[in-house]
Amino acid sequence: MDSSDKSKWNKYIAHPDIQLGNHQSVLEHLLGVSALTAKLATKIGFAEQGRLIGLLHDFGKYSTEFQEYTRLIITEQKGYNPNNDEGNNIRKGYFQ
Repeated sequence: MDSSDKSKWNKYIAHPDIQLGNHQSVLEHLLGVSALTAKLATKIGFAEQGRLIGLLHDFGKYSTEFQEYTRLIITEQKGYNPNNDEGNNIRKGYFQ
């Protein structure tokens, strides 16, 4: 995937960051979870299955409805606790 493809997919938000505005894209989230689930599934011999599960687990976040909901949260800046977000924990290295 080249950089123009990534920028197209990075506009979809998986986890908004209300405080800093560093929203996690759906692509970043799915790739990160995929790497984690592949690593965990390796222990039982199912790395590729784990990778696929990670890629698909939140694919619905690409939907128009979810993106509208996410943008509403960002606009209203309420109803979202960034300290209770697994995406932030992965970025901070808690699951590595």
